[in-house]
This record gives sequence, structure tokens and C-alpha cells, in this order.
Amino acid sequence: MFSRNYDLSGVWDFTFQQAPFAEFCVTELSFDSSAAVPGCFDLLPGKFLKRGTGVYRRSVDNTGGMIALTLEGLGLRGKVYWDRELIAEIDCAFSQRVLRFDAGETGKHELIIAVNNEFDDSPSSMFFRNYDFYAHGGIYRKVYIDKIDGFDLKYLKILPIDP
Repeated sequence: MFSRNYDLSGVWDFTFQQAPFAEFCVTELSFDSSAAVPGCFDLLPGKFLKRGTGVYRRSVDNTGGMIALTLEGLGLRGKVYWDRELIAEIDCAFSQRVLRFDAGETGKHELIIAVNNEFDDSPSSMFFRNYDFYAHGGIYRKVYIDKIDGFDLKYLKILPIDP
């Protein structure tokens, strides 16, 4: 078993797609290069300043049961897959997300994080084309796993019965 805060930083398998994010399909992937996590895919050679979807993959060994997968920040939006099953969609760049789920049987599992850096021109978008800074695409900060043993008291809510 892994210890608490199993850090997944390092070199991950990588591929880049310029198809719209809505058309992203996790079953039709071919990983042809590698990329660092944390890092920005649109700073890589051959991907410099390109808009599209960077897809990161790595295997996680000796994992099973209830876990908390923490992503400290990615952008501009992403989809997270565990053994090719969608477990979360993230639409708030730079924000930490903690995903709690049953990882299945203890053993080897596949983690895929698809990150899209395309601009969204809708009125509610956080990033528009001509902002005064460049909105990079990638996994900006650490990704790590914690084993959840018993209760997770960070989210315990106690309500009084009588006012």
C-alpha cells in the first residue's frame, strides 16, 4: 500500500489533440510522448502556444478502496478518468479539487487527466482571447492520492436537534 500523500509528480505519458473538448473520447487514445506534471503542455516543443487538449496518463500501483485524489490546480478545464471511467469534470482553472471515490480492488490502475486550454467565448467564461495574460493549459500543481481509512472528518457536519 502507498503512504499518505502519494505524490504523482513526475513524467507522465502524454498526447495532444486539437479536436474540440466536447468531442474528446478516452477510448481512442494513443500516447506518443511524455510531459512533466506539474507543467504546461502549451510550452512543450511542437505544442508551443497551441490550443487544444493535453491528455496525461500514468499508472498507479497498489491502490484500492476509498481514496482521495487531490489536484492542486489545472487549466483551463479538465476531465479525470480512473480506469477509463469518468470520475470528475473540472471547470474552474487554478482551483484545488479533492475527488473521493472507490478505486476498486487493490492493484494497478490507470489515471488519465484530459486538460483543455481552448477559449470559451460565452459570457460566463473565465478566460477570453485578449486578456492581459496568457492562459496556459496543463496540470499546474501537484497531483496526489491519500488513502481514506474510516471517516474523513474534514467534512463532518453536526446539526443541533433543538434550537
